[in-house]
Amino acid sequence: VDDDVTIAISAESEMRTRMMALARAREARPTKKFSGGSAIDYRNIMIRFDVAVADESLSGRDKVLELVHWYDGAMATMVESFAARSDAENAYKEVREELDRMFGASSDNIVPLVDQLKSGKIIAGDDYDAHLAFYAELVRAESTATALGQRLLLDRFDTCGKIVEKRLPYMA
Repeated sequence: VDDDVTIAISAESEMRTRMMALARAREARPTKKFSGGSAIDYRNIMIRFDVAVADESLSGRDKVLELVHWYDGAMATMVESFAARSDAENAYKEVREELDRMFGASSDNIVPLVDQLKSGKIIAGDDYDAHLAFYAELVRAESTATALGQRLLLDRFDTCGKIVEKRLPYMA
């Protein structure tokens, strides 16, 4: 009898853990689904996704079904098609590989990120909202560069100088 109780308690605990992990993943869903963009945009959304589903209790099928909610349009349809496969763990691996191929995630280069920072509008010295938005861009770039292991390249004096010259010429 003790073994049956222990098994039942263990099964209930595993079920609750999985339900909590699914709820955390649901809460982490982006407000705007990804439908395309740069490799950096793709990497950022997938980093967020990986954090949201980083729980051993979630199966490959759980992850594929959650991934559908992170994409829009044709991408969501493609991701959803992998959920029907019988080998869920392999399906999750394959959908990730397919997305990586589509969005060029094999690139670990921050050059597009720096170009993106330099290409924005020039910010006037008294434009508080533009400075706040630019700061958010910089924090996002820093997070991405750190995730790619290229933070030192972003922090280089010449890189920072080029960004400041283009976006904040009053400071240059």
